[in-house]
Amino acid sequence: MRPVLVLQHADHEAPYILGEILKEKGITMDVRDLQRGDATPSLENYVALLVMGGYQSANDDTEAMHRELALVRSAIDQGIPYFGVCLGLQVGVKAMGGTIVKNPVREIGAKDPEGAAFTVKMTDAGKRDSLLQGVDDPLPMFHLHGETVTLTPQMTLLGTGTWCPHQIVRIADHAYGIQGHLEVTKQALELWCTKDDWLRAMETADLKRDWQEFSVSYRKNCERIFHNFLEIAEVG
Repeated sequence: MRPVLVLQHADHEAPYILGEILKEKGITMDVRDLQRGDATPSLENYVALLVMGGYQSANDDTEAMHRELALVRSAIDQGIPYFGVCLGLQVGVKAMGGTIVKNPVREIGAKDPEGAAFTVKMTDAGKRDSLLQGVDDPLPMFHLHGETVTLTPQMTLLGTGTWCPHQIVRIADHAYGIQGHLEVTKQALELWCTKDDWLRAMETADLKRDWQEFSVSYRKNCERIFHNFLEIAEVG
C-alpha cells in the first residue's frame, strides 16, 4: 500500500496517536518536517495527506506557506483524502477558499477561561457524518490556537464550541479538519509544556491534571474519529 504523507510544522507536533493507529494497521508514513525545510513531494505516491499543527499561520506570506497551500489545494482537488489538525484545519480551509481570522480568545489547554472543560458539540450535520459516528457528544478537546476559520458555502460545520464556533469541518468530500489536538498523549503534553511558549507560561501541573481528567475517553474518541476517517478514505 502507498504511504500516508504527513506534513509537520514543528518537531514536537507529531502525529502521536494518529501515527500509532497507522502503524497498528500496517500503514507507513512519509513524514516531512516543513520547519526543517523538507521538500514536499509529488502527490501521486500517497494514499492520504495528514497535516499537523504548528506555531505558523495559514496567513503567513512566506514561500513555504504558499507552497503548502498549493499542495493541499491540489490534493483536495484530486480527491486525495485529507485530515488536518489545528493549523492543518486552517491550511485546508484557506486552500479551498475560506479565510483565517483571529479568534476572540486564545483556546489553550483542556479548560476554558471560565474553568470549564473545552468541549465540542456536534451539529446536526456532524451527527450524520461518518467521521463522527460513535464519538462522544459533547466531545472533550485540548486546544492550542489563537486563530479560527470562516467557511465557504461548500464547507460543512460538523462540530462547534462556545469560544470558537468552527471546531470540526468537512472541507470537501474526503477532506476534514479538527481545530483541537485529539492526537495528544501524556508524553506529548509533557514535551509541549517545555516547547510551546503559551503552555510554558501556564502552570504545568494544572495543565497535566486538567488533561488527565478525561485522558481515557480522549484517546477512545481520537481512535474512533481516525478509524472513521480511514474507512471514509478506504485506507487500511
